[in-house]
Amino acid sequence: MTPPYLQAGDKIGICCPSGALALENVQAMITQLEFWGFEVVVGKTLGTSHHKYADTDAKRLKDFQSMLDDDSIKAILFGRGGYGFVRIIDYVNFTNFVKKPKWLLGYSDITVLHNHLQTNYGIPTIHGHMSAGYMAKDFDNDSTMSIYHALTGKPIHIKIATKNENEINEGTGILVGGNLAIISDLIGTP
Repeated sequence: MTPPYLQAGDKIGICCPSGALALENVQAMITQLEFWGFEVVVGKTLGTSHHKYADTDAKRLKDFQSMLDDDSIKAILFGRGGYGFVRIIDYVNFTNFVKKPKWLLGYSDITVLHNHLQTNYGIPTIHGHMSAGYMAKDFDNDSTMSIYHALTGKPIHIKIATKNENEINEGTGILVGGNLAIISDLIGTP
């Protein structure tokens, strides 16, 4: 159930279901997304804070759920991680998302979401840098372009120098990853 790839003019939402992030700290990412031809929808949890979180659990859940259920939003990028998604994951309603999946991109504690979707629905997501970590100096660099290619379905070719000791083999499987501390904390959970 791979989400559809994005095209110019598609909407991408940015929200913060975990840690707080000042709105000015996401401007470079917004500029990059608009340069690529996407329309950016800024969530209600950008620029707000409640202790170390972007807002209360209820408001973070509501903001994420509204973007998840909005069929006009084709992908969601997360503002930042830290801690907090684990507090709301059990309350997210994935009914509409499973019928119409969209790309979800983030890392850190967003690993909770990535692994939940892989384990329960087999829907791929993107473990990649978030809006808070993006700076204007990163404009169109290789890392940034890999996000564009992943969202738009363009192949990514990675070349790694080989060594004489390497043995050439092939393997297949489902690649599941994320933040290792979060993955270990998820052992034994749904």
